[in-house]
Amino acid sequence: MSVRVVAILSVVLILTVFWNQSGAVLKDYRFLSKNITSTLDQLLNRSRYDKRIRPDFGGPPVTVRVNMHIKSMGAVSETDQEYVMDCYFRQFWYDRRLVFNFPGLDEFSLSWLFLDRVWKPDTFFLNGKKSHLHRITVPNKFLRLRKDGFLMYSMRLTIKASCPMHLRKFPLDSQSCPLLIGSYGYRSDDIVYEWDRERPVVVEENVELSQYRLVNYTTDHVPKFIRGVDVYSVLKTEFHLRRNIGYFVLQLYVPCGLIVSCSWVSFWIDPAAVPARVQLGVTTVLTMTTMGFGGRAQMPRVSYATALDSFVIICFSFVFAVMIEYAVINFFDKIAGDMKKLLQDRGVKKKTLPDTADLNSEQPRSASMLNMSSPSSHIYSEIAEAESPADQDAHLKASDGTEHRKSLSLLAAPLIDSLKRNIERRKSEMSLHLPSLPIVSQRRKSEASLTKPPIPVITVTGNEGDTEDPVEEECVREEIQGGRHIAESDVVHISCDDVYEEDFDENRNENEDKESGCLGYVNIVLNFLGKCIMKPWKSWKNANIMPREEEISRMIITGETPDKFSKIDIESRKYFPIAFCILMTSYWFAYMYYITDEFPVAKEQVF
Repeated sequence: MSVRVVAILSVVLILTVFWNQSGAVLKDYRFLSKNITSTLDQLLNRSRYDKRIRPDFGGPPVTVRVNMHIKSMGAVSETDQEYVMDCYFRQFWYDRRLVFNFPGLDEFSLSWLFLDRVWKPDTFFLNGKKSHLHRITVPNKFLRLRKDGFLMYSMRLTIKASCPMHLRKFPLDSQSCPLLIGSYGYRSDDIVYEWDRERPVVVEENVELSQYRLVNYTTDHVPKFIRGVDVYSVLKTEFHLRRNIGYFVLQLYVPCGLIVSCSWVSFWIDPAAVPARVQLGVTTVLTMTTMGFGGRAQMPRVSYATALDSFVIICFSFVFAVMIEYAVINFFDKIAGDMKKLLQDRGVKKKTLPDTADLNSEQPRSASMLNMSSPSSHIYSEIAEAESPADQDAHLKASDGTEHRKSLSLLAAPLIDSLKRNIERRKSEMSLHLPSLPIVSQRRKSEASLTKPPIPVITVTGNEGDTEDPVEEECVREEIQGGRHIAESDVVHISCDDVYEEDFDENRNENEDKESGCLGYVNIVLNFLGKCIMKPWKSWKNANIMPREEEISRMIITGETPDKFSKIDIESRKYFPIAFCILMTSYWFAYMYYITDEFPVAKEQVF
């Protein structure tokens, strides 16, 4: 019996103890809540706290530290020159009027309703355009108060800020988009902004943009930011973005390059196929116009040319030049046709050519050494036409030795020009250790149809100091004579020293100029520039692109037909691709290494 009583008393004692502890706990919670409410009412009592006045009014400025945690970055618009980002914006400052001492509690976490009863800095974004606070489901902001009066104010914002862009290298550009943070009404004497020392700006790792890549971001403090006549404290952060060019390579660069290459197919189409060439040229021009200049609607109307504009203009110029090239060919063909018709009206007719075998029997083999394309070949032709058949050998019978040699030299003028070229070629072959080529050139087909008087035999001998074997004079003489007896007086011996006497004098003068010092270098540079300037003109002059009356007359007489493709088409097949490759290489080198996308910014900005 006694044992049961002891057990019952023990249970009752235990229940009594637990009941008293639970009641004490409930009593403590209620007491704590009541004390917190009383404490906050005392802190925010209007008699001791005025939210309209900043902390430490009349004393040192309030230091506001700022921290940003960027969740995402939106699209960057070149047309509006702006960017968007979503972030947590936090501000920290001390307010000594809110210091409290509550046992067991160091910090208050307060809702957004409490924010209307305390002082807050009037922070705004100087280059912001349309920013807003998230309010779903409630306004996304809160406040934390520490017992030493330290406050942390946090809110979630979507910021749309302006980003001045320099698009000279677009789409190969890099942009720096700033964000300026400052006070709207308080000057630097009242509020000083500072970045958080530990983590001023934090960007999440999964932040990605469609056209840009976030390379880096920097923070800076502008202690004296002048706005009007007042000085403000401003924080600045810059986001360095680099554009991804994959979209533009696939949509513009590669298609435009292929269109330019397609336009070159016109050089292999028969010029007589007018519809085919005109249609190909017009189609490529219209396609380039639509593809290249149509994309300008997505860009701001800047007053300068961008890298994309330069590329499109280069491509458009080549496509347009193909059309101009065919127009020039068609124009020259029209001139040649009109000229041929006029010559036929004058009485120029096709002549029947004699048998080639008869001409070969009458023509001395030494005529094969003449180069009819030489500059002095017209001298021989004029003499041959002016003299009658009976007087064609009269110059060989002259009694005066001087006149005889002058006559022979005059007749040998075309051969001298050919010999100069052949000897120069022979020297280059010996320097390269190549097998020598015969000096005697092959007769052109057109020479076989012309009847020329017998010309004197001219042989070439080497210089006295040459160590190489001289030109085989005997072999040449046997080939020239071909079994015909020629008097020794009719043979003119020309030495290489005589042929190149003027060239040696010029080289000697150049060596003397080089030895003269700086003046020699100046002369070399001037000569080089003169050759570079005159070479295009000489090339154009020697190209013989324009139809000439002599060529058309010869074609009428000999019955030759013009080539299917003109010289312009043949040369364009080489020079158009070469010029395009050179310009494209210069384009990429200039915009990747030479032209920069940096522009000067004033240290002090005035608004």
